[in-house]
Amino acid sequence: MKDANFLNLSTRNLLGILDEAERLFQTGYSAGIPETAPLLACTLFQNEGHYERGIADAALGRLGGTASHFTRPEAYTLSTQEQLDELCVVGYAADVLLSAQVSKETFGNGRTLTERMAKQSPVDFISLHDDVYAHQSAMAVLSAFRSALGDLEGKDIAISWAFGSRFVLPSTAHSLLALAAKCGSNVRIVAPSKFSLLRRVYRDAKKIAEADSSKVTEVEDFEAAFNDTDAVFALNWGSFDNFNHPERNASDAQGCGNWYFTRDTLADDGVFMTEPPVRREMVAAPDFLSSTRNLTRQWLARRIAALVSTLRLVRELNNGEAPTVFM
Repeated sequence: MKDANFLNLSTRNLLGILDEAERLFQTGYSAGIPETAPLLACTLFQNEGHYERGIADAALGRLGGTASHFTRPEAYTLSTQEQLDELCVVGYAADVLLSAQVSKETFGNGRTLTERMAKQSPVDFISLHDDVYAHQSAMAVLSAFRSALGDLEGKDIAISWAFGSRFVLPSTAHSLLALAAKCGSNVRIVAPSKFSLLRRVYRDAKKIAEADSSKVTEVEDFEAAFNDTDAVFALNWGSFDNFNHPERNASDAQGCGNWYFTRDTLADDGVFMTEPPVRREMVAAPDFLSSTRNLTRQWLARRIAALVSTLRLVRELNNGEAPTVFM
């Protein structure tokens, strides 16, 4: 296995994916994609995000290939070893495996399973997301920010918790923290103490930032946290303390109703993005969401472009000796 973990991916290859994703997004794929043999991607999903199946279908369609889905019903329970056996069965029928693994019982089990699947995959393997990381979504966000701001190096990006009633995993925030630092951005985490990001992810991102002469910081005060930022990504992620009791997130969030974005929250030229579906009048004001400073409407198209670019890089790196892994 050639381990190409996104956190270890070279900045050159990361920016290469973002460059091609931007070209595909801006040209509507009219620039064409070099002809290759039709690609068959098989998906292995467990508690995947709302858009993942459609994104896989669209990306493979853009490449002239096919996505075949082998997601088992929720009521169908397999042991870890049985899931790895299934991986091999499906993998031998595919050119590339697309994975999305989330555990509803224990936070991090989806990531652990993803890592084991990546090691045993007989073909190229791409994780769309798990319960700790969502690199594909983070690349869609970075792609939009990069298009709006130009070079990300030296830019100030804030990753903020936001008020709402729909509590999601912090996986996109985790990936954005690490990948933005890898691009040379200064990253600020803005979140209440009960909704902090995973500490080991924060420590890993700080190491990446130090190696690239950028900064990763965190604050717990919403007021004035965004006056000097170039871009803000906001998301209503859940508390780790409440992972097994998600109904408790609402009571923890009640004291943070002012964590809400308006036109005046950001600097005049600052841009904003969240992950759909968007709860209007919770994460941000309707007039702000409708403004050109909100880039969220680009998220799905950029997700598809990012996956197309990732698939092409994976196939390019495959020299026939060992599967290439992006997780």
